[in-house]
Amino acid sequence: MKILFVLKSFAAGGVERITLTLSHLLAQRGHDVTLAVFRNQGPLAREVPPGVRLHALEPSNSLVGRALAFQAAPSSLAQMAKPVLLTTKADRTIHYLPNLTRLIRDEEPDAVVAAMPYVNLVALWARSLAGSRARVLVMEHIEISHFLGERKGWRHRYLLPLIRKSYLAAEVIGAVSNGVADDLACSSGVDRKFVRVIYNPVVTDEMLAMADQPVEHPWFSTNGPPVVLNVGRLAEQKDHVTLLHAFAKARSTRRLRLVILGVAGSEDKTAERKSELMGLARDLGVEQDLSLPGFVSNPYAYMAKASVFVLSSRYEGLPTVLVEAMACGCPVVSTACPGSVEILSDGKYGKLVAIGDAEELARSIITTLESEPDKSALRLRSLDFSAERSVVHYENILTGTEL
Repeated sequence: MKILFVLKSFAAGGVERITLTLSHLLAQRGHDVTLAVFRNQGPLAREVPPGVRLHALEPSNSLVGRALAFQAAPSSLAQMAKPVLLTTKADRTIHYLPNLTRLIRDEEPDAVVAAMPYVNLVALWARSLAGSRARVLVMEHIEISHFLGERKGWRHRYLLPLIRKSYLAAEVIGAVSNGVADDLACSSGVDRKFVRVIYNPVVTDEMLAMADQPVEHPWFSTNGPPVVLNVGRLAEQKDHVTLLHAFAKARSTRRLRLVILGVAGSEDKTAERKSELMGLARDLGVEQDLSLPGFVSNPYAYMAKASVFVLSSRYEGLPTVLVEAMACGCPVVSTACPGSVEILSDGKYGKLVAIGDAEELARSIITTLESEPDKSALRLRSLDFSAERSVVHYENILTGTEL
């Protein structure tokens, strides 16, 4: 089977990691897998799996992209006008519509997989323009109400009607958790019965092997104080401000250290965010106990050696890092995002705290550190999100054989 994945960039995010993992797994199972990327840049650019063909698409003129979007879906003119056609600054994904159309026409894939709203729309339009009969799976990885709520500019406010009409052209509308599926239905008006929950392929043999590797960071020595770990983009969504306030409160009761792995969208933005976080840590009196190593290619080794993993996000679809930490045997604490609640089974496998509540987060960190974790239970739960289960589910959906 010929499968084409469409990706915006190689940013160090969950969508990118999952796409690379899934493309690798499907290629291993004998499928002909191609990865089309709009911007061939980012920390994960060197991690394209062997056996997966990469097509870095060139952008075209925005006006050409808009004209082709209308040509692909003329019946959606009313819904397309404000978010795509009339805005002075359309989302840059529209620039790649002509060349994605050409690629689909040349490659003739049996299935196309895209993720996140704008990429999903462009993939659907490209399939139509190419005259392709490929099955299209559009995936949502986070709650779309939050995704659009974070976007600046008036055009994003008008995207939901376009999504509601356009997504119904896809053979499968997927969501990574029930919370994401419910939010998509509630926000866009897409009937919930048309949205399938497809768990991410998170736990792999390679990941577990990487967890056993050593960590060069000096704080992970056996004689040091407990290390609190967070892994995620340096973005407002991850709410590192609340995490730092919680850490400072917990640090006031016992010796602790905090390591945050991750970068922002660019080198300049990463430097800016690191400076802001270090400044806040200085104000809170915990600067000497905060480390910001940036991007690391093997976060799993850190997870296996941390004392507790803390997710402080304001929202998450199905936070991959939470599953990864559990698979590595690390106790977890998370804000009560729907995806986290689903993974932790309403708190059975880790503490859940109210979003933005530093006091409760600090108490949960201390309580978790003082308890004896059942690492075997954490690892067993993580296998519900194993690569083996997920890839079979994806395979059945893409081939149209799922009941």
